[in-house]
Amino acid sequence: MKNVRCGMSCRSVVAVLAVSGLWASTASAQLQDWSNVGGNGRTNGMVDVVGPDGAEGNNVLWQGGDLSFIAWHPVIEGRRVFMVRQIDFPPNPVPNDATIVAHDLDTGAVLWRADLPYEPGDWTTWIAGVKNGRVFAARSGNGGSVSSPLYCLDAATGQVLWSTAGTPPLFEDRYEVTGGPYAGAVFADDGDIIIPSPRFIDRVDGQTGARVWSVPRVEQVSNSSGIAINGDALYVVDLKIGAGNRLTVRRFNAATGAFLYDGPLMAGGLLENAPFIGPDGRIYVPFAQNFNVQADYLYSFTDTGSGIVQNWRTSANGGGAFSRWSVGRDGSVYSMAWTGTQDFAAEGRLQRLDPSTGEVIGESAEPITADYMQIHMAVDQRGVLYVSNGNAGGLGGGRLYSFNPDLSLRWSIPMPGNLNQGGPALGTDGTLVVASTENNVWAFRTPRSVRCSLADVFGGSEPGLSPDGTVDGSDFIAFINSFAIGDASVDALADVAGAGDDGLQPDGTIDGSDFIAFINAFAVGC
Repeated sequence: MKNVRCGMSCRSVVAVLAVSGLWASTASAQLQDWSNVGGNGRTNGMVDVVGPDGAEGNNVLWQGGDLSFIAWHPVIEGRRVFMVRQIDFPPNPVPNDATIVAHDLDTGAVLWRADLPYEPGDWTTWIAGVKNGRVFAARSGNGGSVSSPLYCLDAATGQVLWSTAGTPPLFEDRYEVTGGPYAGAVFADDGDIIIPSPRFIDRVDGQTGARVWSVPRVEQVSNSSGIAINGDALYVVDLKIGAGNRLTVRRFNAATGAFLYDGPLMAGGLLENAPFIGPDGRIYVPFAQNFNVQADYLYSFTDTGSGIVQNWRTSANGGGAFSRWSVGRDGSVYSMAWTGTQDFAAEGRLQRLDPSTGEVIGESAEPITADYMQIHMAVDQRGVLYVSNGNAGGLGGGRLYSFNPDLSLRWSIPMPGNLNQGGPALGTDGTLVVASTENNVWAFRTPRSVRCSLADVFGGSEPGLSPDGTVDGSDFIAFINSFAIGDASVDALADVAGAGDDGLQPDGTIDGSDFIAFINAFAVGC
């Protein structure tokens, strides 16, 4: 590669980049939220960090948690992880039947515990999500039979910031939600929370608790099917009025709540799974109860901007009710091939589907097994899958799997207790959190003491000698300082490119090739 020295104009670009939007990428290289069940607004389980390479030995960051007889999904914001640990059903021993517990993501230390107020008839506490330093939770649900106020807690302290319980003595400003943990919730870009209930959808101001809008809907199986959001498009799967027990994907305007249009009718059984959205905007609807190969389908739709059209439908059996599915970095859809066994002794193999056709392009050799399966997935920056079998039918049947994007097995490990809805949740620094029953909570993170990227040039007191497995602001500053000197004989840290077959090996000079290579690698991160 020809060496082109970078003069003052190039170094001026460096100065601009140092204070421009590129700097923002340093945070995303480290921090990653898992804000709701499904991980994000598209509920597709995709994140932008590298997950753990194993679940044993030094990959175990910490383990242990409060007692619980049901595993509920964890949510992550920054360096905190939140979950409900449930010891009984209401009314005994309320309000301590289902406690919200906040852990330090790095150490597992309990930061705070909080119990939502109990009113007669309330159900168990569930977390709708976390956003902008606020944890949203309620005591509603139980198949849509219980309504309750929505509570907003300070993520740092657990203190109640606001609730919709109303102001005494008249409580004229009170309103309730009827959502539940299986359907979950999503967030608008500004932090407002959007909660689906069986007969309406609410958008609630995340800062004040004021109801922004409320629109009617007709869910087929209460507290089951969830919603997904993509920009200003909000998608829900509802019964079509006047079409019997037939379902359709409906689009709402997320800002106003206005209904815009719906898609073609779908055949299939009961829908107890949430829609999810691929990286190209395709909408997927999984019927996956494990009951009948004539009823379990996976549908693909495209929103044209004026209507919703069906792309394809394929038999996609297994995974179970209340499962959560994922997509690959290339848009591949991960589904399941059902063996035909009953749901209480479920077994199947993961399948990788072509997003354009629905055709199977890969299948796991390792079968997924569970006693009453509730599959949950997460996909990391590399496209690596983390899969919980969601075992809910017998203690000792839980298992956590990891697959490469082509579904070749990386590793699997048995997990004590029932995994139920307990993750995986994949967050900051590639930390994978899984909750089970009893006192079982784990956080997995692979120590990355070796250089993880061309841009990983600094991590300790000796520049260039201590890459730390992350790409962040310390790498950026160290590179800029070395690049400004411009002499590899004085400070060679910025000499990252120019030699080798790929041009990405140090060549003894610091010039434009180093600058371009570093910036490209920095934008990607580890």
